[in-house]
Order: sequence, then C-alpha cells, then structure tokens
Amino acid sequence: IDYEYYKENYSRLQKCFIEPTNPLKTYNRDLPNRGLITVNEGDQKQAIIRIKDVAGNQSVITIPIIGKTLEPELFKPDFHTDYFVNHKQDTHFDLNGIELDFPSYTFYEDSYLYINKLDNQTIYVHKDVIPLNKRFSVSFDVSDIPQSEREHYTVALKDKKGRLTYISSSIKGNKLVGSAKRLGTYTIIQDFKPPEITPVNFVAEDWLSTKDELILKIDDELSGIKSYRGTINGEFILFEWDYKTGLIKYDFSDKTFVDKKHDLKVVVTDNAGNTKTYETTFYRVYN
Repeated sequence: IDYEYYKENYSRLQKCFIEPTNPLKTYNRDLPNRGLITVNEGDQKQAIIRIKDVAGNQSVITIPIIGKTLEPELFKPDFHTDYFVNHKQDTHFDLNGIELDFPSYTFYEDSYLYINKLDNQTIYVHKDVIPLNKRFSVSFDVSDIPQSEREHYTVALKDKKGRLTYISSSIKGNKLVGSAKRLGTYTIIQDFKPPEITPVNFVAEDWLSTKDELILKIDDELSGIKSYRGTINGEFILFEWDYKTGLIKYDFSDKTFVDKKHDLKVVVTDNAGNTKTYETTFYRVYN
C-alpha cells in the first residue's frame, strides 16, 4: 500500500507494482519490469485490474490511460536534510545526549529524515509516514538521574494529541534505551505508580467450590505490565492473561489442594519496576 497516504488519511491505496526494495515473497517475481509501466506523451493504453476471491468469483475494471506531460509543480519535490540513512548500512546519529541507531535494512530504501532534539528528554524522529522493516533504538543519557531512580523511567512514543504509548526499554549503563518500531516523537517518562490488581469473580473469605476458575484484573495505566505471578498456599499456579481485557484466569482443574482454606498471592510488576502484591484468603473443597 501507499504507507504515507494510509498514515495521513486512514485509507488504503493499493500499489499495482512492486518496489525494488520490497522483500515480500508473495508476489510474482516474473512480472515484466516489476509491474511498472511507461506512458509517453500521446500514448493511449488500457490498464485492466482483475481481482478474484477464494471461490473463483472475479471483478474486472478497465482504466483508460492517456499520456500527458505534467507541469513540474505537480510533482512532489525531493528534500534533503543532515540526516541521511543508507538502508543497506547501520546508521548512528548522536544528538548530544540522545542517540539513534538504525540497523541495516531498517528502512526499505535510502531516506532523508527530519530529526529534531526538542529537549534533553524528547526527540522528534521524522513523521510516521515511512514504513520500517525492523526496530531501531533511541537512547537517552540519564547520568543526571540518581541510579536508584533510573529503573522507574521508561521510553514512550508521544502522538499529536500528547497521548503516550510505552515501548520496551532498559537501562544500559548511563543510558535508557528504547526499542522503537515507528517513527515519531519519543520521550522519557517517570513512573512510580504501581499496577492495580482487582478480584473479579470472588471476594475475600469467599467459598469458591462451585467455581471453575479464579479471575482477577490487572492493569497499569503508565508503563504497562511487564510480569505477573500467582501462588496458592505458596505453590505456583499458572494464570492465563488476556491482554485485551486485562484479565488473568486460573483454572482450578490445574492443581488439587488438600486443605479447605487457601491463601492466594498475586504479584504484578510494570515496565518501570513498580510492583504490587495482592493477598487474600478463600475457601474451596476439591472433589
């Protein structure tokens, strides 16, 4: 698709040719000139587009093409910046406290980027209109942050409305390094708020003999959930996490406990190192 058009207009335009750097193997590589056509002044041609579904039904449209010279101002001019990426090579940019590293073949083609360091904790890395083939890293110097507090910082992508999407990040020496998969504005955020744990289908001291599973909701509105762990009477139990709903569920048939009284403990950690522990007691008789 035309990725830039999709990001700007939220609508897909399907390309009918294969770009030279497109690595997908689903296309017919025997296409003459990779599907590109040449139209000269005065040419009259027809493009026929045929689409089929799995059952063999098809639709066909015919597009008449007439060659006409376009005025130069109708073309999108090329632009050049100080930040050029050769898509076949590793590329490193150092902006005095913030560093960017693009591994080879992060981009599908050579690209000039608009990059602007907004402050020591925020950087604009082009507009998100260029598709990426792999992740790149954005590193922030955190040497001025006390070492005991660094684990509570994380890297986030900020959209046009200021909303944050947290990305995977880690401390490496004096740097906070984020693994980014989109272009855009990146910043670092402080997070000391622990996750939330809420029981869903039971309450403390409840009898659960008639229930098939134990359900809790876990959530972290800032950096996001990193890990969770549950035990009953000190023994590990396997929770299944539904990321979309935030629910973790334990199936009582997984394990049998002899006693009627059971101590539940759930520990949840977010991506900024904050931990929340939920403990309660319930009763259940196993048949």
